[in-house]
Amino acid sequence: MPFRQALYDALFGKSPGEVAMAAVAAINERRWDDFRSLAADDFYYVDSEENQLDGIGAFIAAMMAMLRDAPDFRLDVQGCDTAGDTVVMTGRTLSDNRRFHTVSAWRLEIGAARIRCWQSFRANDTVQLMSYLPQNSEAKSAS
Repeated sequence: MPFRQALYDALFGKSPGEVAMAAVAAINERRWDDFRSLAADDFYYVDSEENQLDGIGAFIAAMMAMLRDAPDFRLDVQGCDTAGDTVVMTGRTLSDNRRFHTVSAWRLEIGAARIRCWQSFRANDTVQLMSYLPQNSEAKSAS
């Protein structure tokens, strides 16, 4: 293990890349308590149209609602690069429900081993997570 990585792990725990991949595993395995433990108190999600979901509770509620339409939905990460506290992952979303097939990139901002921001970029945005948000939850345009 390179010295820089060993020092980071000793000081902060998991590296940003490890946190990002643990979050993907938690989503794919529907381990919402684990995902919640990886999120910062001020977590927010931004979709590819710059709509913003504030709070981990709203994100998980929207994901759980979306999974009713695509119970086998999963993130397939094919590349993961880290620059400081920013992680960029590339890949695709998969499901037997073809509406949920996308070529995607995700940007995560991570500090103190917790995800502050998860931003999604999709080449073919057929489904928006925002459409699954309960009517009384917080969503706003980031523009």
